[in-house]
Amino acid sequence: NHFFGYSDFLYSCSRLRVIMRRLGRSFGRLYSSHASLGEGYPEAVKLTPANKVRLPDGKTVSGADHIDTKLHATVLDNGVRVVSKDNGGSIARLSFLYKDGPVYETLFSAGASQFMKHALSKDGLTSSEFVTKTILQKAGLKVEAPELVCKSWLSYTVEGFRDTVAQSAVTDKFWQSLLFPRFSDASVKECKRLVGLEVEEAKRDTPRAWLLDLAHKTAFKGSPLGHSVYCPSYNLKYFKPSSLWDRWDAHYGMKNIAVVATNVDHHDLLHALQDSIWLARAHPKEGGITAVPSTYVGGEGYEVQKRSAEYDDQFVDVYETLTAYAFEAPGMNDLTKWAAAKVVATALELAATPVLRNSFTNPKVQVFYNFYKQTGLLGITTPGATAAQLRAVKSALEQLGGLSDADLDTHKTATKLKLWSCVDTRAGTQRLLMHSLAAAEFPMDGAAAVAAVDSVQAADVKAVVSKMLSSKATLVHLGDSPAAPVLADL
Repeated sequence: NHFFGYSDFLYSCSRLRVIMRRLGRSFGRLYSSHASLGEGYPEAVKLTPANKVRLPDGKTVSGADHIDTKLHATVLDNGVRVVSKDNGGSIARLSFLYKDGPVYETLFSAGASQFMKHALSKDGLTSSEFVTKTILQKAGLKVEAPELVCKSWLSYTVEGFRDTVAQSAVTDKFWQSLLFPRFSDASVKECKRLVGLEVEEAKRDTPRAWLLDLAHKTAFKGSPLGHSVYCPSYNLKYFKPSSLWDRWDAHYGMKNIAVVATNVDHHDLLHALQDSIWLARAHPKEGGITAVPSTYVGGEGYEVQKRSAEYDDQFVDVYETLTAYAFEAPGMNDLTKWAAAKVVATALELAATPVLRNSFTNPKVQVFYNFYKQTGLLGITTPGATAAQLRAVKSALEQLGGLSDADLDTHKTATKLKLWSCVDTRAGTQRLLMHSLAAAEFPMDGAAAVAAVDSVQAADVKAVVSKMLSSKATLVHLGDSPAAPVLADL
């Protein structure tokens, strides 16, 4: 094992503790048939037949008849939450979530979660963690980029064959790549560089994401949800190892960790987690941090931005203003109202009313519904909006508030079809599990979401629309147009 270097030698030594603990256990304990595979290094991460279904007693059967498709949720003794949903697919996803995000930041710690996202994944660093990711990738596993979920959780995901993902060796290696952050001066400097590049790329290449961030800063000004997901440049110089270790102690303890998996047998997942070394090496701080509830205020925002495009090897200015027009929407703590808001969003997205169909001819118009625990934001984004077009949005919402039963059934059917088209995929199922866990602190699968939509009545849609129109609207612009509409015009 000389290839793996000194860090992996220490890792092998630390595994001896777990091996001795296993030897001391009762001989009668049942292990999963692949638990012993966690003793080696790359040899341990072997691809097993994807058409085999693992049973709790360690036996295997062919086919998908014995797959338990229920949603499972377990809390380990140390406070870690484990959630899984098996759709029977041959490709599985495993995510480790840390309770960190902009909602836990202040003016002086703004951007800390974005910094920690890079510090934990060590992007761009030549280290044993990079070697670990390479081993996982050579074993047929895909290590995805970190993701911010509902502004309150950082998610790290790996994807591969179901029997490979459910091995303790994978849990060991994946956790090893995340477990120990590096806050040395060199690592902090590198992470600062990566954060700065990410902010510049987001502002240049994904203006809609930047626009939605501006909309949240305006809609929830002064509240945790109003904190930007991007680190301000003036704060980068204040990130020092001492302050970063303080944040690690507060946000990365056991009670601030969740494990979410799709297409993995829940019993296999629990065995892999309990038999892997990460329980012995994980951060001892328990945590249990919570965020202050956010309050919607609405209002107007404008950020001047000039973007350039390349034509015939020359860069010229692009004069275009992106607009977001949104209203306060329900959160996920009220499932009925949340489902009604999903119906409203689908109706707007499909341009179901004649008003929207005649007013918006630009196919770049997009509808968004970002939901959290107690509140949400629902609206549209479009380039070059006029006051007449935005007034059409309010008119369309008013029409949706008075839907007939037949029209409501049409919109509910479209919403359910959209939900099923997403949650039937492993990525869609994983996304719904993580977002529901982050937004409402309870996991919800596709069947529960569709059942909630199916129970929506016309009165529920009317109540949601009435609350949206009675709240102060949020109108933000990103660009350089002096003729952009203002709220007084609407």
